[in-house]
Amino acid sequence: MNEKLIRTFLAAELPSDKKEHMIRIQEHMKRKLAGFRWVRPEGIHLTLKFFGYIGTADIVRIEEIIRRHTEKASPMAFMLSEVGGFPSLTHPRVIWVGLEGDIEHLRQLQKNIETDLGNKGFPREKKKFSPHLTLARVKSPGGKIDGLEDSLKGIRKFRTRSFNVAELVLFKSDLAPDGAVHTALARFPMGGTSR
Repeated sequence: MNEKLIRTFLAAELPSDKKEHMIRIQEHMKRKLAGFRWVRPEGIHLTLKFFGYIGTADIVRIEEIIRRHTEKASPMAFMLSEVGGFPSLTHPRVIWVGLEGDIEHLRQLQKNIETDLGNKGFPREKKKFSPHLTLARVKSPGGKIDGLEDSLKGIRKFRTRSFNVAELVLFKSDLAPDGAVHTALARFPMGGTSR
């Protein structure tokens, strides 16, 4: 019998008021631009690692590794700031919102988890970790999006009040016609405390 594979990723959740801020940016851009697939509010996460399809035995091993690192980590504080694009706002594939705050702390935690996972045989991420929250993906990447920078005037640079990230979550991601549905498989509190 074949083992069922589960599409998974590791992320931090965003408080509802910060998701509301992201929705307001999306609504502003939707009025002025076409050609994007907008991320649904429930799908906005700060992703640290995308695993793809893995088996249940691998999930147990992954949980042990993540728990080992989050137990030693402290909660982190962030603010949402500026809208940007990968690889650039001139020719984007992805439109994102950036973060300020405990970025180096987050990068170190992600690097430690990534290294430990790699040492246990899980594929390493080829790209450097760049903390961001995805707003939209371009439907037809490669071309210039006319009016994109104009649509961001007045909203591109900003700074919200800070919010805390006190846990990471391992999510199951089920693909559906109207967007992926994410379900928490395990939660990993910073410092090992439960909430």
